[in-house]
Amino acid sequence: MKQLSLFPEHNAARQIKQSFRVQVSSARTGEGSDDWQTPQYIIDAADNFLEKIDLDPFSDGEKSLVPAKRKITKQENGLVQVWGVAPHLPQVWLNPPYSMMRQVVNKMRSETIGEFLLLARNAQGTQWFRNLLPITACYGVFNHRVQFVGAPTQAPFDSLLVYGGGDRIEEFQKAFELYLGFCAIAFWIGDKRS
Repeated sequence: MKQLSLFPEHNAARQIKQSFRVQVSSARTGEGSDDWQTPQYIIDAADNFLEKIDLDPFSDGEKSLVPAKRKITKQENGLVQVWGVAPHLPQVWLNPPYSMMRQVVNKMRSETIGEFLLLARNAQGTQWFRNLLPITACYGVFNHRVQFVGAPTQAPFDSLLVYGGGDRIEEFQKAFELYLGFCAIAFWIGDKRS
């Protein structure tokens, strides 16, 4: 049953508000689209910290701002490609589809990689985050809401940056001190079933 207003201007305002909500929901929350590029300032800091980015397994291809030696596109599917082969342990940058975090973390744990930086939604209470902790050295929560390239506004959620595969925790903190509100050393005290 449709609700009608005695005041036509209220109906028009309600329709505009609902239309706006639908249009920006995918850009702001990832509903309907996982294709949001990382802002240049985060990529620059990540590139400086890692000193080189060997792999971006969730790349936008030629549109990508990430200076990775190897870029795996959506069509090539980073979840089925081999990321690294010993003895070469690639430095990996990840800004994966947030709707697939469980699969992404499982893939990370099964791969042979060196240091990595993972940009993700702050979802510390989720199973995928708990599964990530055993391979995480530290992580930081951004001191602001990230505005992804192509999004009309800042994300409506907090973002985190996860570092693993190495022990350069102090260097990580220094490299991202302008952008992170806090950093935490990661350690898992739960059961070993994950």
